[in-house]
Amino acid sequence: MIRWEYKTVELNVKQGWGGSKGTMNTSEIDQQLNKYGADGWELVTAFDTEHTAGTSAVFCMLKRPKQD
Repeated sequence: MIRWEYKTVELNVKQGWGGSKGTMNTSEIDQQLNKYGADGWELVTAFDTEHTAGTSAVFCMLKRPKQD
């Protein structure tokens, strides 16, 4: 039976004041996710947090087979 281990990664997203739409550097996100992929992690899901001002984040849930 395969056993899994999980990891949650927080990717920061710049967001303007007053709830204006934030921006993401997708190239930077790709680099980070590719780094985890090279270590055997697979992206399961991602979701964002909503703030009315300041910064926001995207949380990525990763999994890989557990090393015995």
